[in-house]
Amino acid sequence: MNHLQALQDLGLTEKESRIYLALLHLSQGTVQEIAQQAKVSRPNSYALLDGLVAKGLVSMSTVGGKVKYLCEKPENLLDLVRAKRRVLEEQEKSAEAVIEDLQKVLVHSKDETEEPFIRYFSGKRGLLAMRNDMLEVEGSTIKLAYSLDNMVDAYSDADRKEGHAARIKKNIYAKVLYNSQETTISNDGSREAKKVGPELPMPADIAIYNDKVRLSLFDGTSGVIIKNEKIAQTLSSLFDMAFSNQQDNKN
Repeated sequence: MNHLQALQDLGLTEKESRIYLALLHLSQGTVQEIAQQAKVSRPNSYALLDGLVAKGLVSMSTVGGKVKYLCEKPENLLDLVRAKRRVLEEQEKSAEAVIEDLQKVLVHSKDETEEPFIRYFSGKRGLLAMRNDMLEVEGSTIKLAYSLDNMVDAYSDADRKEGHAARIKKNIYAKVLYNSQETTISNDGSREAKKVGPELPMPADIAIYNDKVRLSLFDGTSGVIIKNEKIAQTLSSLFDMAFSNQQDNKN
């Protein structure tokens, strides 16, 4: 295991990690001894050691008039992780509170016109933001058409499971038209899926929900959400026609 990288992954800087590993091997030592072992300048080592003392990873002791630093048990590294987790939990609570307030402020000019309101998204986070927008239709039905193979490539297994669980939790029923070279989606109480043949390619993902239509390109990780009742109603009717006429292709 690369201990230097592992310590940086836990939140230490590179030089802090080198100082800590040096002291770990020495068990205890003066600033000069630790600096030589870590290959870090002596002046920098003072500040780095003070920082590690503050983190509970190092302690100080005076022996024979000399200040020595002692390495504390490695289990104390868990305190760094727990501290970061507490900060993240507090940030999450703050985010939830401010989001609730900001939702009240968010007013689209679209409400006063019939012109479509279009939002553009890009990147992996953009795809997830589009998915989260769809999850706002709690207790409703969404209509989806996509390539399952492209979805598997775009989203991790954890992302797909999280999205599926969130949809079920919000009691959102899904009607799905999809194609795939290998995989078949099973029907359950939360969805009805029909597999179309390979002669009907689906390079783009389509979702219809309430007065919105989502269009995204998995391979390019970009897409748009169009908010317009008439556009959504028209595409919803076309989807219903295709869905009712489609015999599920299990092959």
